[in-house]
Amino acid sequence: MNKLPIRIIAIFTALFICFISFAKTKTVDYHHKPFSPTHGCIMHYSVEKQDSSFYIIATVVADQLSFLAEPQMKIKTFNNDTITLKGVNIGRGQGYVGTVAPGLMLYEASSIAQFPVTPQQFELIKDGVAKIRISMTPTDHEKTFKKDKIGKKIYNLFLEQQATEEEAF
Repeated sequence: MNKLPIRIIAIFTALFICFISFAKTKTVDYHHKPFSPTHGCIMHYSVEKQDSSFYIIATVVADQLSFLAEPQMKIKTFNNDTITLKGVNIGRGQGYVGTVAPGLMLYEASSIAQFPVTPQQFELIKDGVAKIRISMTPTDHEKTFKKDKIGKKIYNLFLEQQATEEEAF
């Protein structure tokens, strides 16, 4: 019996498990496929509250991209407001996804950074994100949107965190 279909099923199962793990956490994400095939990535954004501060947690899943030690995120809204966030790299991970062929294994590398955001900055983000640029190595990540795909969703994650805080009292 040919083992290739079994391997393909195993790969899709592993990818599905990864997808489900991200789906359980409330994230906003997109795939970025630039002209250079080596710098494509999947970006995930979530909002967390630690102590009395709010943070955007950004995760990049890519073979070659990772956050700098102190990354910077620039967001341009559809109202032409520019927001500059200075963050901190909080980790890098690599997970085994599966075997594609004998001797060829598939790994998923990720890098995570957190960026402090004020409630006033979230109010600007809710107008929609037109462009985002994040300093990374070996090259910066930059994505331009024709229509809002992440701004309102990130703002809604912020509202959920605020509601969770108010319910705690």
